[in-house]
Amino acid sequence: TLIIAILKIVTLLLFSLLLALLLNELKSRRTKSAIQCMLVFPHFLSWIILGGLVKSVFAKTGIVNQLLMAFGLKTPIYFMGDEVWFRAILVISNLWQEAGFSAILYSAAISGVDTTLYEAAKIDGANRLQQTWHITLKSIMPFVVLLAILNLGNILNAGFDQVFNLYNSVVIGSAEIIDTYAYRVGLIGGQYSFGTAVGLFKSAVSCVLIGFSYLIADKKLGYKVF
Repeated sequence: TLIIAILKIVTLLLFSLLLALLLNELKSRRTKSAIQCMLVFPHFLSWIILGGLVKSVFAKTGIVNQLLMAFGLKTPIYFMGDEVWFRAILVISNLWQEAGFSAILYSAAISGVDTTLYEAAKIDGANRLQQTWHITLKSIMPFVVLLAILNLGNILNAGFDQVFNLYNSVVIGSAEIIDTYAYRVGLIGGQYSFGTAVGLFKSAVSCVLIGFSYLIADKKLGYKVF
């Protein structure tokens, strides 16, 4: 659970931030809006739909294996049955669904940066990359750090819907998370009391982590819920 959750949180934060910075460089509002709509659309689809698409794309006869075989691969790779590849697929598919939506949050923060700073940087001879690094990133860094801290409370939520719709008995060793374990043991195995205890344990730890994350946000960044 921790491995999958940390991989998702870190990659989503970095990729969404990069995506927001790239979108910020677009001059045409129509082009920017169209790209944002396409990127946000997967966020509103359920994992029943997305899971079917992911399985089709990464199947032995899927488009990924067809492309690899076109470039010289002799035998197709069973992505959905390999423990290492499966975790990579979880991360990639999570980026596909959530990166566009998260990028909007960073874009909103970027839009609040004082434009006079860019004008002053241009006068000093700074190029677009230097402006992005020294002005845009530094200006929104408190917001980025705040989101990273608040995500600490979700570190045990590795994505039940996604894992449940994608995993199988072959990759259960690297794909099993607390939520799927509680479902498998409690509902499928009939151990209702034990499954409830597992879920309660996870909820208790999550509450502690959420409180701890808000405490850090309050002490370091002055963020208050009330």
